[in-house]
Amino acid sequence: MLKEIRANQVKADADRVRMENRMDANMRSYQEMEANRRKDKEDFLAKLESNQEKANIMLAKLYADRNTDKDDMLKEMKAMQENRKTDKEDLMTKLDANQEKAAADKEELKAAMQSIRTELDDQIQHRVENILAIVEHDKQTLRSAIPEQIEVSLCARTDKLQENLTKNYNETCAAIDETKREFQARAVMTVLRKAQSEKRLTCGLLPAIKLLEMDPGSALFCIMPESSQGNAALHIQTVLLQAFCYENDIHIIQVDSAGKLGDIVTGTHDGPRLDSSCVIVHQPWATDQPVLSKSEQQLVRFCHKTLDEFPQPVIKLPGL
Repeated sequence: MLKEIRANQVKADADRVRMENRMDANMRSYQEMEANRRKDKEDFLAKLESNQEKANIMLAKLYADRNTDKDDMLKEMKAMQENRKTDKEDLMTKLDANQEKAAADKEELKAAMQSIRTELDDQIQHRVENILAIVEHDKQTLRSAIPEQIEVSLCARTDKLQENLTKNYNETCAAIDETKREFQARAVMTVLRKAQSEKRLTCGLLPAIKLLEMDPGSALFCIMPESSQGNAALHIQTVLLQAFCYENDIHIIQVDSAGKLGDIVTGTHDGPRLDSSCVIVHQPWATDQPVLSKSEQQLVRFCHKTLDEFPQPVIKLPGL
């Protein structure tokens, strides 16, 4: 029985190693594409510099021989400039194509990595469930087949093994949850920075309340730090604002630090630091319907999934 358990564990480790190797191979492919793009750019710059040097040489020759061969030199200079312009356009077109291909390959690599991670999680969970079923079956078999004094010892060892397997499974689930929390934190940063660049942010508790009283339908997210117990009036206003958001289907996102939130929304903003007690992200309207980015769609799914959880999950923002 123990040999079979160890064999299953070794097989699970081998599968995890293969998945990690596939992820490393995909990452190396992306790095090679980035290196090729940089090389194309360097070749373009070198060729452009070489053409510039040729133009300078021809210009010097034109000034030296302009009394004897002025018309021919002007024609040759014009032809060379046209060639340089054509070469420049061709190289720029190639560079743009390589950049678009690199961006597409990057998105494809991200999707492949996410698929591999999901597949690995499913395989780990399936193998752990199989092992637990085998252990439970063997435990019942041993209880009915051996004397009572041996049964106690074997049951204790089996329970210990089951406890270790459960612990490993919980640790794996915790690591997966931590990865998901990091994705949510990156999504919050991406949404805030994009909204800031598009001037779709309202910062501060009082401005947020005024905005929601006038036009609650324009709000997409209400992002606020964890409530602190030091300021009772601020805590009451925060609770009332959250209740208003729930009633008007505005997604509430709690983060762990007002300081980190302030750093993100302030960014390179000239002037005083922006108020981070509450940040409203406006709807990205396009024509008659809002068009959400991938990060905004990810946060909407997160809010729907955690709507009934209590207490609400708190997203830990990375420090800048």
